[in-house]
Parts: sequence; C-alpha cells; structure tokens
Amino acid sequence: DVFQQAERQGMVLGGLRGVLIGALVDGERGALAGAFLGAIFGASYSVSAADRLLQERDEFLNRQEIIESILSSSKLAADRSAEDAELVTSALDAQTLSGEEIDPETFMQFTESVAVVRRAVELRAVLIEEALREAAPPEAEAEQVKLEIARQLESLRKIREQEEAWSKLSNG
Repeated sequence: DVFQQAERQGMVLGGLRGVLIGALVDGERGALAGAFLGAIFGASYSVSAADRLLQERDEFLNRQEIIESILSSSKLAADRSAEDAELVTSALDAQTLSGEEIDPETFMQFTESVAVVRRAVELRAVLIEEALREAAPPEAEAEQVKLEIARQLESLRKIREQEEAWSKLSNG
C-alpha cells in the first residue's frame, strides 16, 4: 500500500534526521529523543504528502477524462448536426420535387419539424461551447473542439437556409 510505504520511508528518514539534529543539540540523549520524534513527524508528514499526491493524480485523471469526453461529444454532436442538415435538405427536396401543391397541414408539420431539428442543433452547439468554457482544456484540445463547433454551426447555417427556402416556397 502506498500509505504504508510512505509511512515507513518517512519514519526512517525522519528518524535519521532526528538522530543528526538531536546529536548536535544534546549528544547521545538528544540523538535518541531526536530519532523518536523525527520518526513520528516524518511518518506523519510522508503520509499526508502521499495523500496529496494521490488526490492530485485523481484530479488529473478526472480532468483528462472530462476533456476526452468533451472531444468525443463535440465530434458526435457535429456528426449528428451534419446528418440533421442532410435530413432537412432531403425532406425539402422530396417535398419540392413531388410537384404537388403543399397543403397547409403539411406545411405546418414540416415547418415545425425543421424548427425542432434546428433547435436541437443549436442546443448541441451551445452545450459543447459551455462544456469547453467550463473545462478550459489545453489549447490543442480546445482547437479540436472549436473545429467541431464550427462544423455544427455550418450545419445550422444549412438548416436555416432550408427553412428560409421552405418559407419562400410555401409563400410564393
């Protein structure tokens, strides 16, 4: 166990330091008292230092896991947004290529569906931006996430264009 090993090493090193200091201060009696006190304080200090190191290690690993999660999520969100944009484009193409007149109910359903998809893409982009801001990853990882956000925004632009085209089609 890490703590037992740290305690043993601290006890030995503290005891040696205590012997040296005690011998300088009070000869043989001081060396004995110094060894005893040095071992106690050395063990205590080493255990607390080991505990701090383990906490720092856990925090580092948690942070790395969060950064990897953000990177993965941003790529997945950008992929989904691109699929959503393609879906909206395909649906609009299917409606316009049919050549049939668009009834008001179909118009409303399609308009609402596209608005839901657009809001989902917007929400994904905002959530990834917030996660990026909160995690404050190193520059290289932040740049990767920003590229994925840019992909999402491009998909959002395409969806908005399709919404506008649909609106013009149904009004004109």
